[in-house]
Amino acid sequence: TALAARVLRLPHVIEVNGPYGDLITMYPWTRPFGGIVKFIARRIRRDADAIITVTPAMAEWCSRDCGNPRVHVVPNGANTDIFRPTARDPQAPAGPYAIFFGAFSPWQGIATMLAAVHLPEWPAGVRLVLAGDGTERSKVEAAAAASDKILYVGTKSYRDLPGFVAPASVGLCVKDDGGTHANTGWSPLKLYEMMAVGIPVIVTNLPGQFELVEAVQAGMVIKPGDPLALAKAVADIINNPVAAREMGKRGHEVVLREHAWDRRAQDTLDVLLSVLKRDAADA
Repeated sequence: TALAARVLRLPHVIEVNGPYGDLITMYPWTRPFGGIVKFIARRIRRDADAIITVTPAMAEWCSRDCGNPRVHVVPNGANTDIFRPTARDPQAPAGPYAIFFGAFSPWQGIATMLAAVHLPEWPAGVRLVLAGDGTERSKVEAAAAASDKILYVGTKSYRDLPGFVAPASVGLCVKDDGGTHANTGWSPLKLYEMMAVGIPVIVTNLPGQFELVEAVQAGMVIKPGDPLALAKAVADIINNPVAAREMGKRGHEVVLREHAWDRRAQDTLDVLLSVLKRDAADA
C-alpha cells in the first residue's frame, strides 16, 4: 500500500505501535526474516508524509531509526460509549476479582499475575479473572484448572468485554516488558479502558503507562515481575474501598476528558489535515 501511494504520488501516513521485536516475539517463525522486515519497515517509514506513534519515547526512537522527522504522538484511548461504569454482563463473575484482558503475550506479566494469587499477601476471597487469547493461553488454562482462585473466561467480543471489566475490583496492567519496549514505552488500550469504567488500576513502572496513573492518582504503580508487590497492591486496594472508589473516579474522569476516542480522532485528523495542507502547498 505504501509503495502504491508513493508511485501514485498520494500522501500517506504510517502508524507505528511498537519496535521490530514485537513481531518476532508474537510470531517467532518470522525471526529468519527479521532483517528483511526491518529494511522494508524503515524504507516505508522514511518515505511516509507523516508517522503517528503512541508515546513520546516511541516517536523519538522511530524518527531516529528511519530518519523521518515528521513524527507525531497520538496516545491510545478508550471507547467511552461502551467502556462505562454501568456496564454489566450477567455472566460476569460474582464477588470481588482482579481482571486482566487482552493478548496473552510474553510481555504482559501473565506469570507474575498467576504467581501473585498464591501468595499469602493476596487478599482472601479475591479471584484473578483473565479474558483473552495468545501464546500464554496454555499457562492460563492450566493455572485455572489447578486453582479456584483463577478464572479464565475465554475470549470475549469487544461489545461484551466492558460488562466483565466494570464489575471488577481492580484492573491489572502489569507488563514486564521483556525488553521490546525498553526504549519506546507503552500506551496500552486496556489501561484506558479499565480507567474508563471507573475501577482502580495497578500498573508496572514502565514509561508510557505509569506516568498517567501517577499523574491522576488512578491506582498503584509497582515494579515489573514482582508477584509479592502485586499481591500487596491488590490487598491495599481491596482493603481500602473508599480510596479505591476515588482512584476509579479520577481515572474515569480523566479518560472522559482527555482520552476518549473522539479526542483521539480529532488528534489524528489534525495530523492528516496537516499532511494534506503541506501536500497542497508543494503541488
